[in-house]
Amino acid sequence: MEKHGRINIFVNILLSGILSLITAFAGMLPSIIQHGGYFVSKADYITQQIPFILETKRMFSTGMPYWSWNSFLGDNFLGGYAFYTVGSPFVWIATLFPENHILQGITVSILLKFFVCGITSFLYFRIFIKKPIYAIIGSLLYTFSSFTILNTQFNHFTDVIALFPLIPTALELRLYKKKRIPGLLTFAVFINLLTNYYFFVSSGIFIVIYALFRFKSGDWAGNKRNDYSAILIEGILGILLTAFLILPAWYKISEAPRVDRIWKFKTGIFNILERLRALFMPAGSLEIPAFYPQILNWSSIGAFLPITGAILAVSFIRQHPRNWLSQLLICLVIISLIAPLNASFNLWSNYSYTRWWYALSLILALSTINILSHPDKLYNPISHKYFLYILTFLILITVPFISGQFICEKGWFGEMFSSRWTNWFGRYTDTNKLISGYSTILTIINYLLLFVIINYRISSKNLLFITCLASAINMGSFIEINNRIDGVNNSDQSLTVFLTDSIHNISPQYEYRIDFDPANHMNMGLYQNEPAISVFHSLQSRSHADFISISGYIENIKSPTNEPSLENREYTDALLSVRYFYRYVPFNTKYIPEGFRLKKKNNKSEIYENQNFIPFGFTYDRAINRTEFDSIHQTDPQKNRCNILLSSIVLEKQDWEKYRSLFQYTKIDTSMDVAQLSRKRNEIVCSSFHGNSTGFTAEINLPKENLIFFSVPYDSGFSATVNGEKREIIKTNISFMAVKGDKGKNTINFTYVPPGIKDGILISTLALIFFIIYIGKQILYSSKKRRLSTLASRERR
Repeated sequence: MEKHGRINIFVNILLSGILSLITAFAGMLPSIIQHGGYFVSKADYITQQIPFILETKRMFSTGMPYWSWNSFLGDNFLGGYAFYTVGSPFVWIATLFPENHILQGITVSILLKFFVCGITSFLYFRIFIKKPIYAIIGSLLYTFSSFTILNTQFNHFTDVIALFPLIPTALELRLYKKKRIPGLLTFAVFINLLTNYYFFVSSGIFIVIYALFRFKSGDWAGNKRNDYSAILIEGILGILLTAFLILPAWYKISEAPRVDRIWKFKTGIFNILERLRALFMPAGSLEIPAFYPQILNWSSIGAFLPITGAILAVSFIRQHPRNWLSQLLICLVIISLIAPLNASFNLWSNYSYTRWWYALSLILALSTINILSHPDKLYNPISHKYFLYILTFLILITVPFISGQFICEKGWFGEMFSSRWTNWFGRYTDTNKLISGYSTILTIINYLLLFVIINYRISSKNLLFITCLASAINMGSFIEINNRIDGVNNSDQSLTVFLTDSIHNISPQYEYRIDFDPANHMNMGLYQNEPAISVFHSLQSRSHADFISISGYIENIKSPTNEPSLENREYTDALLSVRYFYRYVPFNTKYIPEGFRLKKKNNKSEIYENQNFIPFGFTYDRAINRTEFDSIHQTDPQKNRCNILLSSIVLEKQDWEKYRSLFQYTKIDTSMDVAQLSRKRNEIVCSSFHGNSTGFTAEINLPKENLIFFSVPYDSGFSATVNGEKREIIKTNISFMAVKGDKGKNTINFTYVPPGIKDGILISTLALIFFIIYIGKQILYSSKKRRLSTLASRERR
């Protein structure tokens, strides 16, 4: 009998995963068919997720994934990609596929993610719900909430959705069900933190709030002090085991310049309305507001559950106002509506984000299936009453805004009314109207299904089928509508060029950089496996930010996108050793930088070669100090100063006296153009330069002692030797590195080790040893306890 029960549990677990996978596949199928066998979503999915996974595959294949040459001007790979890919088990699966099949690999990994999400959420719901089929329904509600659907283009967001339920499950099994499963919480904490440290912060804050309500409920009462000690030990061990990755990531984010605290009163009002609306209406778009044009986009505001939204959760609160679940839901909604409290989940880095709502969705789903699994609650007049109340509420917070816009367009109340309305509420574009119409239609479809459910007694199997159907419709329509709005078909041209026609470097030496028009593709260098001077990445180093601030880059340091300006771009290209400019014919790009000549052409691309190319590793005969440079730059902070950096090497104050004697001139000269300067810099350059994932090597012959400049970002993880002798790395030209060379032949080696990785590996190793000892003791204790229990049972007989 016990064996039969275990088989049933396994079957239900497997079924929950398979149903989630099949439903996700149905939702993704239109995109998969359209794109020839692989899934494609809009925006960041193409410009970030795919190239980041490509780069991760390449870096993993080196065996020492420390320095990524393709990440802007070069960057700490572990620190820069820990937020995106490095710790994700789903990305690991995708990287097993060959590079020319990486899109298929990503598609498989996404489907596996939904499979895992179905299982982990089922395990959590099964703790509270007696009938397995309703726990399966709950897993579908959570897995396909609007939060998941909204964030399909963010691969690293959906990683967290799949793994997060493991943490509350581990806590509930130990403290509520009194089941000792040694190491389960450690694993849950470890895999969540390893996958994404940013979301682990919000998960941790949520778990603290969750635990307070669970303690208050009394369900966790009766546990011994050892149980709480075990929880604490396992949680800490889970954190320490990730130190090998999290410590390098911490060093990276501690210097990252991007902090964006946004919250305005007028915008805040509409954000509140949008958050309330998002609980009861399906997601329309992550980028384009459906009803309130004033709200900030990319905020991940969505928690609508398929069919029910939050209506049955409200019914649960009304029917059980003193239940811990009701009180927790009320608390979470209040937090969501108060900007500083909501922002605490991302440590106040952005007041508009609700990127912790995957946790809210889990709790909404639990309260919803609590109603669905009890006919007396589902068919209670309260459910019918609140269904009507919420429909009325939705009409009140949406129809007036649409009506007002319609009146403005018709001009019925005059130009003054229209102007004031637009200033306060924002202007509706045709795209806004499309998204609001789509969201309304989807709301009607879902709530018609809900009307059937709460008015007609349907079987649990039919309810399961309807939930799968609604989930697939919600997901598939969202992807298709938003892909078409965003012009993913145009982006597919870039996918064809980058992944099919292939201009990849399979074994690059990283001897130069490339330039291109970022309107084509922001992270083209990552696609092509060639270092580029434009980037779309949320985490940039301090060296990157400093260079951007003095070189006239179009975006500011708080933006994840950066590209060089057209002004003096030829100087930027020369300084940064840009050899080629790529122009893609399908995009009809007109701009070609000064000094580039056509080298190669086919029906889809043109490659131009820089006539002013300077190899990595060159010298100067002129130097200025940082103070003098800053005084010039401050006269016009937006101006590109690469012409000065190409004319004179800039030394920091502490290095000026030490190295100024190496240079013939110590005054600024801006009389030469880029061609003259490049010829000057090419007089003494490295005869060879080879980069790899742990640094670079170079050779140069000097007529006298001099500094050898490399346009590689300064990073404390680098160490250098010249002819086998350790040398000081000098920070030069605001953001880059130089090393002193001797007269004659110089063999230069720069070696990179990410800051924090050695300490991180040590901490993780010690934690692993302690974990093995701890688990061993727990197993021995459990074994001894069972043996004593068996002996006692025999004696009683």
